[in-house]
Amino acid sequence: LGAATGAYATTRFTSITDLYPERTATALGVCSAAGNVGTVVVPAAAGAVAVAAGWRLGFAGVAPLFALAAVGLWIAVPARTSGATSALDELSRATLARLVAGVLTPRTLVLTATMLLMSVVYQGFTSFYPTYLATTKGLSRGTAAVVYGAFFAAGIVVQPVAGAVADRVGDEPAAAGAALAAAGALGALVTVDGLGPLVAVSLALAAQLGFWPVAQSAVIGSLPTEMQGTGFGFLRTVYLLVAAAAPTAVGGLADRGRFDEAFLLLGGCALVAAGLALGLALARRD
Repeated sequence: LGAATGAYATTRFTSITDLYPERTATALGVCSAAGNVGTVVVPAAAGAVAVAAGWRLGFAGVAPLFALAAVGLWIAVPARTSGATSALDELSRATLARLVAGVLTPRTLVLTATMLLMSVVYQGFTSFYPTYLATTKGLSRGTAAVVYGAFFAAGIVVQPVAGAVADRVGDEPAAAGAALAAAGALGALVTVDGLGPLVAVSLALAAQLGFWPVAQSAVIGSLPTEMQGTGFGFLRTVYLLVAAAAPTAVGGLADRGRFDEAFLLLGGCALVAAGLALGLALARRD
């Protein structure tokens, strides 16, 4: 399952970039928002089926939807979207050298660093937010789950809007704004209590979801056309692998009674990402 979703994610981003070159961030935002619809709706539906008919049917009932999606992709997506030329037709030392040269440009490296930092934020936050709401903020586990769902529901709106803003003002300024908003929301989170304020902050925290279609558009656009798929796949593997340590770090701090500090550190990562993206925006303007 992990191999399949990983392969799908990379080709999804690069194909959309090719198909919608003038409005890439908007298209990626709409596609990502559709994923958030699934995140909100499918677990609830599968859970209801599992309760009524058993967990096996809860899993198996989703399989036909994947099959239907595969058929739809086969029909709707062109066989190739980036032309016939490729810098990576054969595996050789020269091919590897071209790949390294293509991804090790200053802009690509800085953009990848922002994605690494925001992946740390996302993985650390989503792994423990319901637990944080229950153990630190005093919500019941059921209420915490609903508030957590509100975070993803807000992403349905935030991601297309962030993409549209990026296509109007530029990827780097929009990415900086999304990361800065996420940093502010994480800082506010540790100071508020009560269901209403926590729901409001959870909606604001969805700004981090708006960062992703913008940053993905920027990184893919920074790579040479003939190696966008391989280059983006390589960079995505690197930053996801490194950021996978974030939940362990957050969990370790939580076990030591420093849950608030863990979320503040995540906010610091978002703030650094915002600074890097803003620096890129200012450099491009000059």
